[in-house]
Amino acid sequence: MFPNAADAFAVLGLPFNDFIDIVNEGLKGGISNTTSTTKVAKTFIYVGSIAANEFDVFPERGTPLYDQIDGFLSATVVDPHAVYPLIGHFLSFRAGWALYFWGTAGATLVMLAILSVMKQNPADKYEFASVMSRFLLGFIFMTFSALTSHHEGEYYANGNTAVLKPIPSKAWKVASSTWVIPSFAITLIVINFIDIVLGYYARKQYPPGKGTVVQQQLLSKLDSEESDDKPWVGAAPGLVSPV
Repeated sequence: MFPNAADAFAVLGLPFNDFIDIVNEGLKGGISNTTSTTKVAKTFIYVGSIAANEFDVFPERGTPLYDQIDGFLSATVVDPHAVYPLIGHFLSFRAGWALYFWGTAGATLVMLAILSVMKQNPADKYEFASVMSRFLLGFIFMTFSALTSHHEGEYYANGNTAVLKPIPSKAWKVASSTWVIPSFAITLIVINFIDIVLGYYARKQYPPGKGTVVQQQLLSKLDSEESDDKPWVGAAPGLVSPV
């Protein structure tokens, strides 16, 4: 009925039909039946352990989490309410870096803006707007790190009481979102689009031969940056142009 799932479980070394039988037995027995719930709990942890080992993210031997998983799998009877806290520790073991991505990425843009001003004062309002766009968008991105506050708590907000429907805590829900990296990529695209628009209006206001020396140098810099991505048309004396 589920060929893809059956193949995946076969790779993990656990027949899919056996897994379904174990889950059905646990659901039928109920939370009070320690025999059935223990088997279901161990099965979930076992499957997760094998999958993590395949992706080389399983805890190293000797670490507290490794000992906790090993003790859980070797226990005769386990508390079913201890399953989701253990799974939460499992999931957050390698995902901790995501909690600091928002602040780090935003701080990078802010520092780029600050270093740009330290290197040279903005020549005009267009260059100033370009620097400010990086600073403001970086600062806004940094504020998103507030969403991952209180991440010291459990991965699942109701992990100690949940039986079938664990609810991730807000901090870990944000950190494990698939939009973490794409959101920063979109921010970089917006910054580049702003630079293109500012460059267009700068050329419109300062046509060749007009404007201050600094403004003309700015336009020359913009033109040289754009020409870097184009085929080399001009050739130095004694060299043959490739086009």
